[in-house]
Amino acid sequence: MHVHVALHSKAGFSQAASATSIEGGSPHRAASVEGIFTFGPHLEIVPDYRFVSALPAQNTPSYKTGDARISYHVEHHVELSVTGRNLEQARHEEGEGNNNNAVFIKREVVGGVVWSWER
Repeated sequence: MHVHVALHSKAGFSQAASATSIEGGSPHRAASVEGIFTFGPHLEIVPDYRFVSALPAQNTPSYKTGDARISYHVEHHVELSVTGRNLEQARHEEGEGNNNNAVFIKREVVGGVVWSWER
């Protein structure tokens, strides 16, 4: 994906500082690749890799990271899963918060159990 943001002030108004901040606050490039691998009726693995370019107005560097989800269908109504997010590094910066401090996203691993039923 390629994003190009170009803002122009209306005649008689000067908002150059705001325009620069907004234009540099969006990544110019982003890419994501995801796959779904199914092994028999019970096991599924879903890896996801993504890249986001820098945010120059926020002095935020580009980052690349990946996620992975492994799920196992114990029976028709029960699924167990484990998901790892942001696995490429311990944490990465994604921009600035409301107080202009850098916002970091940490690596995490979560587990889940899904129980469903049908009528």
